[in-house]
Amino acid sequence: MMTGKTDKGRRIWTTIGGFTGLLAIVSIVIAYLQLRQADKASLSSDFTQASVIAIINEQLAVQREIATAQANPVQSGPTATIVAERIAQLVSTQEALEIARRQIEATQAAIVRHGVNTGGSATQLTSQTTPTVPSQASIATPNSGQTPELVRCPQRIDFGLTIQCSIDTASEIDTYTFDAQADDRVVLRVARASETLQPWIRVFAPDKAQVCESYAERLADLLDCHLPRSGTYSIQVADSSRERKETGNYTLYLQRLNNPGITLPIAFGQPLSGSIGRPTQIDTYSFEANVDDRILIRMLRASETVHPWIRVYAPDGRLACEAYAERFVEKADCIIPRTGLYTVLASNASRARTETGNYTLYIQRLNNPGRATLISPGQALSGTIASPAEIHTYTFEGRADDKVVLRMNRTSETIQPWMRVYAPNGVLTCEGYSERQAEAYCTLPRSGIYTRHHQDLVIYYFCTI
Repeated sequence: MMTGKTDKGRRIWTTIGGFTGLLAIVSIVIAYLQLRQADKASLSSDFTQASVIAIINEQLAVQREIATAQANPVQSGPTATIVAERIAQLVSTQEALEIARRQIEATQAAIVRHGVNTGGSATQLTSQTTPTVPSQASIATPNSGQTPELVRCPQRIDFGLTIQCSIDTASEIDTYTFDAQADDRVVLRVARASETLQPWIRVFAPDKAQVCESYAERLADLLDCHLPRSGTYSIQVADSSRERKETGNYTLYLQRLNNPGITLPIAFGQPLSGSIGRPTQIDTYSFEANVDDRILIRMLRASETVHPWIRVYAPDGRLACEAYAERFVEKADCIIPRTGLYTVLASNASRARTETGNYTLYIQRLNNPGRATLISPGQALSGTIASPAEIHTYTFEGRADDKVVLRMNRTSETIQPWMRVYAPNGVLTCEGYSERQAEAYCTLPRSGIYTRHHQDLVIYYFCTI
């Protein structure tokens, strides 16, 4: 029986002062839930449940008033105008209530998925956690301690999540839904977890028209599926073998390239360590950038099975730059086409793309770099490269036509020195590299703050300018 819950909802509804008071506290409820999500604190569901009950009660009241008005129509005159305006107002109220209810329920559901204790029995999903605020120590910050848990066979799939399900009978087609806006761009992956299944993935628009399709023997990719209209989309997963009769388990991943879900902010100059725990997994990072910024991004595998693959997407979800390799990959000059929030996808680029393992990721802005140390002419510095993909960044002031010489000596047998000097606009001016001692001779093209990068794979160096 719902009597207790209904009475509870009515008491709250009376206390907050009806619809106006409810909308006033909806934002507080959502902010409260999001704060608890960020803090990973325990959360009682009573407050959320009561708020949703109150909204549903008001929705029913609004529906009754709309039905009454429509059942007794007024055809003409001032009264007809008033009634029509009232119905329009009620419809808007109904829409606002529905949006508020969905926001509260979605935020609560996200907290459950992300591993916050809600006092219930829902399955918990541990997502990537926010990295530690960068300190002066140059040690790679882990992006999480664990690979997110799988969600089992949901009807709806959220951006940034991996789900697991199975094809249990011949010719079976599994269907999932997600909401999207016109011109959204999404990436999807389905990988078989059973040797017999050959994955086949299709995306259908709200009008049932097929939008995208991919199939493969082991892992099917949709790298840039452009969605033409707003609404609820369907994903169909099936076996693509010749007779369509194979069965088995699979994992499915969905991410939006513009406005992605479950992302980690990555800071300029701070290396991060990550782990690809499942074949379909793609780790998502984000950073703010301005038009014409120049970005350096690199990814190094820490496990023999991972082939690094990095992709950078603009705020509209279009690919800005990418790079991939067997062991180590670097995109040394990624030019930012517009101001906004950019998305980085880190994944495995092996032929089958089914391997898992660890990696290190590093990003730096070549103009206006982060975590940079000011160095003066004639000054000698010693340092340690503690993380494989790490780059140390220094800045110095220079004038047009100044001539500078830089030298970098290794003090550990494993390092091979490499220096690069960038102008204030992020354009490479000169560089030097060697097995033991690297030198660079530069004539500065313009006045301003210059950036100097030192890097290699491990341990110590000593340099002068």
